[in-house]
Amino acid sequence: MTVANRSHATADALAAVLPGLRVVPWVERSALTGFGLLVNAMTPGMVGHEALAIALDDAPAGLVVADIVAAPRITPLLQDAARLGLPAIEGIGMLLHQAVPGFAAWFGVTPPSTPPPTAPWASSCDRSVLVTRACA
Repeated sequence: MTVANRSHATADALAAVLPGLRVVPWVERSALTGFGLLVNAMTPGMVGHEALAIALDDAPAGLVVADIVAAPRITPLLQDAARLGLPAIEGIGMLLHQAVPGFAAWFGVTPPSTPPPTAPWASSCDRSVLVTRACA
């Protein structure tokens, strides 16, 4: 797994506890050759924040682009992925599926929910991963 973080020190701290994690400078975040998955786990793209500055134009075909941002549902990053025909995953599903165990713990009742989404690439994606931010 490879991490690019706006704070190189934060990425290095994460790498210290995750053996094999590779850290690249933030300025290299658009160098996606060889990657199969890009995950945005930062505030850029959220309502009230700037868009994530990452170029997808040279991304490998089939790169899966995921954004944990739930509002707006379709972020500029996901719009770019769709424009290029890349598979895109919205953050709203993660938010909703995280809510189920919290609701159950708080109220003692498990609310009905849909099964977690599956995708054909989920079991076959064995390429490297680029996470745009990791929280230590």
